[in-house]
Amino acid sequence: MSDEEHRRHARHTYGLCWEFLGRTLHDYERRDLVGYALTSRYHWQQAGGPQELAIADWMVSRAYAAVSQPVLAIEYALTSLNHGYEEFPAWLKASLNEGIARAYACASDHKQRDEYISLALIELDKEADVDDAEIIRGQIAELLDD
Repeated sequence: MSDEEHRRHARHTYGLCWEFLGRTLHDYERRDLVGYALTSRYHWQQAGGPQELAIADWMVSRAYAAVSQPVLAIEYALTSLNHGYEEFPAWLKASLNEGIARAYACASDHKQRDEYISLALIELDKEADVDDAEIIRGQIAELLDD
C-alpha cells in the first residue's frame, strides 16, 4: 500500500470516528468506534508524521473514553505526548491536554482532569488562530458539562 493510500484510509477512518462521537452508541457501534480509531492510528503510523501520530493517539483515547474504558483512554492520551510535543503548535498541545483531561474524567479523577484542563488553557492563550482555539475551548466546555 502506498503512503497516499495509507493517508487516505487514515483520514477516512478518522472521519468515521467523528460520526460516532457525541451520540448514544449501540454495542456494535462502540466496537466500531474503537476499531476505526485504531485503524486510523495504524495507517498514520505507516505514513504520517509526529503530529498525525499524536492526533491518532488522541482519537484512540477519545474513542476509549466514549466507551467508558478509562485505563486505555488514559494510556493512549498520555502516549499522544510522546511524538514531539515540544515542537507542536499551541492548538495541538492544548488539544492533547484536553484529551488527557477527558481520559481522566472518564476515570472520575477530577483532580487530574482539572490539571490537564489548566494546561490546555495555558496553551490556548498562546494560540493566534482564534478559530482553532475556539474549537478546543468548545471541547473543554463539553468536558466540563459532563
